[in-house]
Amino acid sequence: MEMKGESVKSNTKSFKIMICLFLCFGFMILVVFGVQAKTITAKCISANQNTDTSFIVSVNGIEATNGLNELTCNVWSSENSMDDIKTDAMTKNADNSYSFLVDMGQHHNDKGLYNIEIFGKNSTGTIESVGMTQIIIFTNANQWTRFEWDGTKLVEKIYRASVVMTPEVKSSLLSANKGASFKSGYGYSVSLNSTVTSNNEVSANTTLTGIQNAIITFPEFNYNKGVTINGNIGQYNRLAEITTTTNNANISQTAMELKENPFSSTNSRVHFTPLWYPNGNYTVYAETFDAWTPGGMLATTTTSNIEVSGNVYDDWQVNSK
Repeated sequence: MEMKGESVKSNTKSFKIMICLFLCFGFMILVVFGVQAKTITAKCISANQNTDTSFIVSVNGIEATNGLNELTCNVWSSENSMDDIKTDAMTKNADNSYSFLVDMGQHHNDKGLYNIEIFGKNSTGTIESVGMTQIIIFTNANQWTRFEWDGTKLVEKIYRASVVMTPEVKSSLLSANKGASFKSGYGYSVSLNSTVTSNNEVSANTTLTGIQNAIITFPEFNYNKGVTINGNIGQYNRLAEITTTTNNANISQTAMELKENPFSSTNSRVHFTPLWYPNGNYTVYAETFDAWTPGGMLATTTTSNIEVSGNVYDDWQVNSK
């Protein structure tokens, strides 16, 4: 019985040793073959349309732990999946940023959404993903073809649609800030009214939508090139939302405004300028998109401005108790 007991103890001890060895070996495998930390990072990856047929991809704030041999970018449009994907080396600039000019002719001159993925190769030859971004290529008009039976034969008909955006920036409703000039430090509202129009035979109820989304950027953040609150290079923006939609015959109209501001005491749809902003022109920029037709998406950019004169401190008064 003692011999058996010793045997059980010996086997148990051996089993424990095997478990320890297995755990240690498994940990070594995890260390050797586990997910490695990224050695190439970028603070900002952006894409900006510069002509009707091209856009520029930019990468700034590159940090490479193991050095950097090259950056490449994959570019493809969302039209027809990834049939137009292209891979090209990016150009290094004097300020250590990287850029690449995308010729949309190599992507069937597609409009709408483009996807960009950046890859880097470090000094060890390892290729890794640095990040992704997207860009919407704007087109404010398109067309599509439809075949219709006229009673004797099929007739090919061409339909067209276009979008017009009417922006408006209004100063605060406060009596202290009415009129043509606007004091910085107050809030203002942004109104975006879109109209999508097509052929007379087209029914907007079944065929068209007005602009459904808008991204609004501001001069105090240098628009889409500014620095965000947390110190990263990027875009500080606000989204608008639809407040009314009207379809009438071949015309689809939408009105959009800023979302309610939680920092407003009355939850108003306003944006506040800095407490002090230089006197002069103050221009708001908006990218508006998601107006859909059978020919694809319509999108456009728009600007509107107010004149800044003075600031909120001009309205403060000090009175004796």
